[in-house]
Amino acid sequence: MSASPPQPAPEPAFASTVFMVRPGAFGANPETAASNVFQARAGDTAADDATLLERAQGEWDALHEALVAAGVEVVAEQDRDFDGVPPGPDACFPNNWFTTHADGRLVLYPMESPTRRREARSAFIARIATAVGATSTLDLRAAEADGRFLEGTGSLIPDRERRIVFAALASRTDAGLLADWCDALHYRAVSFRTELRGAPIYHTNVMLALGPDVALVGLDAVPDGSERATLASELEATGRELMPLSESDLLAFCGNVLFLRTRAGDGVWAMSARAAEAFGPQRLARLERTGAIVAPDVSTIEDVGGGGVRCMLAELIERAP
Repeated sequence: MSASPPQPAPEPAFASTVFMVRPGAFGANPETAASNVFQARAGDTAADDATLLERAQGEWDALHEALVAAGVEVVAEQDRDFDGVPPGPDACFPNNWFTTHADGRLVLYPMESPTRRREARSAFIARIATAVGATSTLDLRAAEADGRFLEGTGSLIPDRERRIVFAALASRTDAGLLADWCDALHYRAVSFRTELRGAPIYHTNVMLALGPDVALVGLDAVPDGSERATLASELEATGRELMPLSESDLLAFCGNVLFLRTRAGDGVWAMSARAAEAFGPQRLARLERTGAIVAPDVSTIEDVGGGGVRCMLAELIERAP
């Protein structure tokens, strides 16, 4: 009789620790603007780089302080010049270049923008590995040479309990790499295509977010009827209520939110002030059933960088005992 394959280590549904990178540079990145309708084009902002950086750092500080005050554990690093490599304009979005897992693996991801590839600093990787007790690394970055990309939890929205991952296919989310990732991490993929203002949505995490009992999802951004129905049914099959997000909701970063746990087990919804305003009292009250709302203003980071609060938070999943 052949031996049964080893079972993957159970993963917590939600993280209670996040990794954040305080920006050492900030501005519109022309390399990422082409595929990101949420992002201001380089030169569209009147403020100079120094002013933008000061604003972005202030917004980052406000989010960091609000999360800590809410009881979320934060591991933070400051981006700077490392060995002659200057800080990058998008370094405050670390969720795109790594994930950690309960089996002890730290996964490194291939990034579409050459400028963004330097964000995976060796010092940061070492800090993350120590924080979670990582025992091995799965490095997917060789795919960059082939023009294939998969950008962390920008591309991947995992339901860790059920080992399902939701992914919107686009230039930064390659179908083949998604399949490889699922094979390696023992997940099943639900993939689909999106369209917003005539272009694919650059990352899944601006149109889909999972809470304990609710899924925030921009179904209208999935143009194919069959894919849209499959996505809805797969989300409902997890026992979650669907909270539809309109185009205006998506552009207000209502999809770019993250549910977290405190060390005490309480829930926290991390989002931006812009998203909270767009949700309005009724939908916020629905979300507050499972977690407190943390919603600082990060409008400079949203407008210039094209990413919101969820993009600024990389979940740290510790190795299982």
